[in-house]
Amino acid sequence: MRTPTLFAALLLTAPGAALGASADKIFMDMETALGLSQTQVLEYAVISKLAGAKTETPLSETVKIDAGQRMRQEFTAPKDLKGTRILVLSSTQIYVYLPAFGKVRRIASATGTRDFMGTLFGPLEYGLSRLSDYDASAYDETARKLTLTAKSPGNYSKLEVIVDPAKYFVPTRIDYFTDAGLLKTETLEKYTCKEQVCSPALRTMTAKDGGWTTLERKSWKTGVKFSDDEFSKRTLEK
Repeated sequence: MRTPTLFAALLLTAPGAALGASADKIFMDMETALGLSQTQVLEYAVISKLAGAKTETPLSETVKIDAGQRMRQEFTAPKDLKGTRILVLSSTQIYVYLPAFGKVRRIASATGTRDFMGTLFGPLEYGLSRLSDYDASAYDETARKLTLTAKSPGNYSKLEVIVDPAKYFVPTRIDYFTDAGLLKTETLEKYTCKEQVCSPALRTMTAKDGGWTTLERKSWKTGVKFSDDEFSKRTLEK
């Protein structure tokens, strides 16, 4: 892991790192470490193999995150997905532009957290800021496990997040639960930090049925200035 910035170093000595820290305190420190208020642009090389697939599928994409809330995702490869764009304005406002149809369509909110475009990452899961849709309910110091429950009925009833105060308060594993039980698990590795933002260079989502998808970060910019047009439905097809 890269040498921590002054901000990250301060986090290591924050009260939340002490024994007996509350779930709310750990959650707050994790959100701070993730830099939810920052704008970011990330380029990913993606490899996916869903359950039942005979071969792996390589993809590439660019993800823009605006102040931890709005997201715009664009596939740049393979050829049949190139130009496909997804816009996330909220957990219930998700739009997709498919070049083959030439139209912008709204998609069901349940799609935000399900297998999408041949990967195990739903549109909502590219931005870790969506953790703020949950409340902290418990923290197990021994297991370093933070339990989050949904603020309102949604796609996941519960998340279990491994967050280690000795590693800048960033999540290293997230288990996604529905009412039926564990659905899939994400591991987050090779973190680096820029000023007040930390980001994993490698993310792997593994489904209970054996499928998996990896996101390898190829480039990363923070503090980017976006225009409102970049996150508008009417310009999604441009």
